[in-house]
Amino acid sequence: MILEGSARRRGRTAELVEFLRLRLPGEVTVVRAYDTPVSPRRDCRYCLSHPGCAVKDEMQDLYPAIEGCDNLIIASPLYFHSVPAPLKAIIDRLQPYWAATVRGDEDQISTKRGALLLVGGAPPFEGQFLPAELMLRGVLSDLHASCEDIIRMDDADRRPLPQRPEIQTQLTALAQSLITL
Repeated sequence: MILEGSARRRGRTAELVEFLRLRLPGEVTVVRAYDTPVSPRRDCRYCLSHPGCAVKDEMQDLYPAIEGCDNLIIASPLYFHSVPAPLKAIIDRLQPYWAATVRGDEDQISTKRGALLLVGGAPPFEGQFLPAELMLRGVLSDLHASCEDIIRMDDADRRPLPQRPEIQTQLTALAQSLITL
């Protein structure tokens, strides 16, 4: 499963997702956050004492898909050092998995492999990906997913994927690592 946070269907993040998807065998589900209307987390605290989420919306379809996938890739452009709001809404609604740890029944989700694809439009600068990377590593951890790789593509506004053989090589290597156990 690939959670994609890009607003643009043909943007740089979508390029990376498609490049990776074409190198993965079997069924690959791409969930576009902008096409998945999810209510923001309400902090109702239902999940602290019950499995699941009290809010019934598109997340009810995502929970079993996340639980059942072998690999979970989160792909996102950076909007002011973080992920876009629709992807953040999905991430915030993953609270039931953290709450399961608090309740002591976190075995509801199987161990899986994960990775991050992060795209920054700006030229490279120190710490460009750090805030989003720290948050998304935590998300993968809470979902019992190892972080196999983090692929960072800076300067994406000026240099698309076809001009980036080093990023293509990293994506191909990530696909191979997700295929082999």
